[in-house]
Amino acid sequence: MVDPPAEQERALADPPAEPAGGGSPRDDLWWPALASAALPGLGHALLSRRYAALCASTVTATLILVIASVPQPAWGWRVAGGLWWAATAAHAHLLARRAGVPVPATAGRVRRMLRPRTVALAAASGMLVLVGGLVIDARRVTTVAADAHRSGDCDSALSALDGVAARHRLVDPFVTARAERERAACTRLLDALAAADRYPDAAAGKLAGYAAGDPARWPGAAELRSRLLLTAAGDGLDQPAVGNPSALERAFGSLAAVLAETPGQGPQVRQIAAKYATAVSEAPPCAARTALDRLHDRRFGRPELDEPLATLDAKAPPILLACGRQLVGREPERAREVFEALLYRYPHHELAGAAARGAEAAGVRLLLDGWPERKDRRKSDPPEYCAKPAAYRGAPSHTGRGPRRVAVFGEPAVLDALPTSWRATGLDDAALVLCVDGPDHGRPLGTCRYPASRQLRASWAGPAPGEVAATVRLHAATYRIRAYALRTGLLTQQVRLTLTGSCPLYLVHYLYGADPLSGLTDRVWAEDRDALAQAARRVVRPLAGR
Repeated sequence: MVDPPAEQERALADPPAEPAGGGSPRDDLWWPALASAALPGLGHALLSRRYAALCASTVTATLILVIASVPQPAWGWRVAGGLWWAATAAHAHLLARRAGVPVPATAGRVRRMLRPRTVALAAASGMLVLVGGLVIDARRVTTVAADAHRSGDCDSALSALDGVAARHRLVDPFVTARAERERAACTRLLDALAAADRYPDAAAGKLAGYAAGDPARWPGAAELRSRLLLTAAGDGLDQPAVGNPSALERAFGSLAAVLAETPGQGPQVRQIAAKYATAVSEAPPCAARTALDRLHDRRFGRPELDEPLATLDAKAPPILLACGRQLVGREPERAREVFEALLYRYPHHELAGAAARGAEAAGVRLLLDGWPERKDRRKSDPPEYCAKPAAYRGAPSHTGRGPRRVAVFGEPAVLDALPTSWRATGLDDAALVLCVDGPDHGRPLGTCRYPASRQLRASWAGPAPGEVAATVRLHAATYRIRAYALRTGLLTQQVRLTLTGSCPLYLVHYLYGADPLSGLTDRVWAEDRDALAQAARRVVRPLAGR
């Protein structure tokens, strides 16, 4: 048996043998650190520190999973991983310094191959090859997708981008951002291509968004957008859309965008504008009028648009005049606006006189509550014309030899009293306008007694008979007839009629609440429709030249 103290003295006296690679023990202290730098935990394993190796490899694996999973570029986690990597390498080096020679050099070929220097170099080389290969593969995936995108094959580009995986995100913090930009651009392009056939205007807008984004690699986007804008403009300027203001604005906005983005499309733009000018001239007048209002005095600053649209100036006056004549019967207010627009824009045109007469006619029709097209003339209140008479130069004269026709407003009994041949049918054959005001209460004539059976009470539930007898005062009925010459708007005659007839057959009053006498009038006027008709004919006959 060897004496332990003697053995220890021999070990201290003889220096340790040099490693079989020619290096010194001090040189071998760095290989555990290199091994941990290549793969955290490997240097601790070479030092036979199993628990430290397990801890280092577990934390490293967790950091790798987190970095590959969180949104990129994940700089915080990457810095934490780098610090942990450096800490494990430094710790392995510190342990090696404390232990002296990491692994005793032993004889044998297999042992020499597995010594720390060989393991560390192999781990470092393998890690460099792995990381470099992943970086190259990430670049390859995005490059393939970019090439497919550039050729217009975005379906293949999206399929290639699906190959970006966690391993690529781990080694390249920017691969996710590049892939997402490429994916978003291709998605916009595919959306535009999908909408091109049915919705060219919307597809052109999507292509504008695609071109404004990054990266917009497909070189055919500008040409396709130009074609789509031309198609959208042609659809927006077809015959049914002539009078559509919103379609008009969109269409000319599309044409202006084509000229700004692709000046070589000028002939096509000119052709579409000329076709639209022809469509406006052939459209219904009031539909064309909307387009004329939008385009009057509008200049785009490009001859391709301005020159074809300038031809509409010569065609506008007859179109506006025809529109006004169409509207004057049913919508006199709009008709007057159209006539006044014609006069304002083309005051020296040969149709200005007709437009002035049309504006007069529309104004008079407004004052006459739309007569004669609006047939509701049996109401008792005269129209606004009776308070504000106006001239209509297209009416016949009220002087000279008759016969003359009259238009009667106010009391329906006066209109009913006149023969049909005396009544005017429109502004162009009405020489006089008769305004009949009344009946008003004149002088007292006596009293009228109404039993309940001769009373009508009007209420929300409908008419009902009276409940108690009533006695009211009877007054004479007075009417005022004013005759205005329609051509001049001047008052030519004014007559007041007083009728002293009998009591009205029924007493009508309105019921308010439960009181049977609520709403009951205290006086009535004499009623004699035959006398009124005879008096009206006597007044109108000389005016009408009968």
